[in-house]
Amino acid sequence: MRIAFGFDVPPQQAINYFRAKGLKTSFSYADMVAGEHSASFTIAKMLDMDLLQDVYDSLLQAMVSGESMQDWKKRLIPHLQANGWWGKQEMVDPATGKTISAQLGSVRRLELIFRTNMQSAYAAGQWQQIQANKATMPYLQYNAVDDLRTRDEHRALDNKVYPVDHPFWRYYYPPNGWNCRCSVIQLSQKMLDDMGLSVSPDEDVEYKNWKNPRTGETVKLPKGIDPGFQFNAGIQRAEHLQELAREKARAIRDAELRDAAENGLALVERAVKGEKGIMPPAIRQTADDMNPKRTDWGGFPNVIVNAALKEANNHPLYQKAKGGDIDAALQLAQDVLTQESIDKLVKLAGDKNPILVSVHAEEAVSINHIPLAMSIVIASRTGWEFDTSIVQSKKVGRTSAPDGFYRIAVTPTFTGEFPKGRAAIILDDTLTQGGTFASMKGHIESHGGVVIGALALTGKQYSSKIAISAETLTSLREKYGQLEEWFKGYFGYGFSQLTESEARYILGSKQDV
Repeated sequence: MRIAFGFDVPPQQAINYFRAKGLKTSFSYADMVAGEHSASFTIAKMLDMDLLQDVYDSLLQAMVSGESMQDWKKRLIPHLQANGWWGKQEMVDPATGKTISAQLGSVRRLELIFRTNMQSAYAAGQWQQIQANKATMPYLQYNAVDDLRTRDEHRALDNKVYPVDHPFWRYYYPPNGWNCRCSVIQLSQKMLDDMGLSVSPDEDVEYKNWKNPRTGETVKLPKGIDPGFQFNAGIQRAEHLQELAREKARAIRDAELRDAAENGLALVERAVKGEKGIMPPAIRQTADDMNPKRTDWGGFPNVIVNAALKEANNHPLYQKAKGGDIDAALQLAQDVLTQESIDKLVKLAGDKNPILVSVHAEEAVSINHIPLAMSIVIASRTGWEFDTSIVQSKKVGRTSAPDGFYRIAVTPTFTGEFPKGRAAIILDDTLTQGGTFASMKGHIESHGGVVIGALALTGKQYSSKIAISAETLTSLREKYGQLEEWFKGYFGYGFSQLTESEARYILGSKQDV
């Protein structure tokens, strides 16, 4: 089945993209026709920053709730009218000093604002999905609607096929203009063959000159693309965030922490780009890595729980950090990690010189960089190494898991090598039932490493006892012993490799197991 990207997909990536934007006032669309739109939200001739914030908030709310354009307009129009931003009014153009008759709010203009912002946000969000799927679906097909309303230049692009990382998509990834309805379809090699398609030949990009009426500057635009749309929103946003993260890292006063942050960012960028483009390392895995692994607990110590859940969840940068903003994650880790917790790690490690291994988790459709940021901060204070080669290889969406049984049944798996005989300390941003820690411990130890402890940025202290106790294991076998062989065959490990919280959840459940 082909994957077509439109508005009928989970919106979290689009929400993350839109939520990360700043606000910028402008008088004309031509004031912001470069890549600024990927970083800033603007509406031409809306110079009141408070009103601009209100419109931004209303669009974000519509995106989160799935509100239709019609309902959004009904909600917003009275607010705009009450604040005097409606109809035609005389305004002074700040660039020329001349008074002009300016069109402010109108039904048609609100529809354009809604469509343009929704399309751009969803396009940027879909680019993340495309990158995540490109190992198995490495091609994109341009899909013009091809009806009487389709502009000729976009119809000429219909059915063109190029690899995901081909330069063509840097310029022609839709939307490509005002009210553009084009999309892309992601394809595997088999899909391409079954459809009788092949990769399109490389063609020289045909440009047209466009003179910016505000600045007088003449720029070259790819033919068929409106000014301001000549960028791939997903690539542009990623590059903007990387540069912002680098700036924040360079601004850190502590030299050791600054160096660790810059090195960490470089590792992240290399891991994300891979050898030929932007290929997440999580997809470079063996068949053996696809199955979850767990090992016996032995005398595994309690997880060090750094702080209560609210300490991170209430942090102003939490959503950005959880959504993939590395500099937000670094700031959050610095603010929430306590020296007391790091001292406990140092005491636990003794003279073992451990490697810090963070859970590179993918929550639904966004990349969580908080654990990696924890590694960078702890490494800067202890001098230990931190690993970036072990990554989560299966997205399981455990942050919004409906119940404990879902967490037990849907277990994350990991891929990546670990030095044999080396000690490891596992880091994650939160501790619930401990299944992620158990799976990562199993992965590291199956590759010859020795996991000596774990730290969670936040969690509940009663979950810190992660190794199943003898008493709990006995009770579980007394109640469900006849199912253990089935459980082991189905999940790949036995009751003795459950966490204490997982086992207690099963024992306390009133559901049939």
